[in-house]
Amino acid sequence: MENDDPGMVLFENFQIRRHFDEKKEKWYFSVVDVVRALIQQGDFQTARKYWNKLKERLSEEGSQSVTKCHQLKMLAGDGKYYKTDAELLFTALAEMSSRQIAEVDKADGLVENKDAGKKGGAIARNARKELEKRTGKKVVSGKNYLGDEERNKGLES
Repeated sequence: MENDDPGMVLFENFQIRRHFDEKKEKWYFSVVDVVRALIQQGDFQTARKYWNKLKERLSEEGSQSVTKCHQLKMLAGDGKYYKTDAELLFTALAEMSSRQIAEVDKADGLVENKDAGKKGGAIARNARKELEKRTGKKVVSGKNYLGDEERNKGLES
């Protein structure tokens, strides 16, 4: 399945909406689309409900990764733009990995949690480097972002 739309990327046969912030030089990806691909859910609404419940539970646990999700307008399957949670995938991976490592290690206090954070960050860094190695492309570069017109299309509230 080919995809020539720079605002979309294909992962495991699922379309993932994305947006490049040129000033920050960072890609943002639709969290619902990523969740949909990860749980192999064909139905968008089921994946959306799954993410909403997960977000609710993470928020109750005090997870900061949920509060760092940005709301961006992204093109939906019906051709309209809707606000959706968007996240930096490698940042989210680092945060999830750090939290899980801290739980497994029963981290207590700043020093132990700092160690878990470094380990989680290393997992995300290694994932980014492996992706760059396998694709031969930088995750962020001047060539892999939307032009001004495409980037700003539908992003105004």
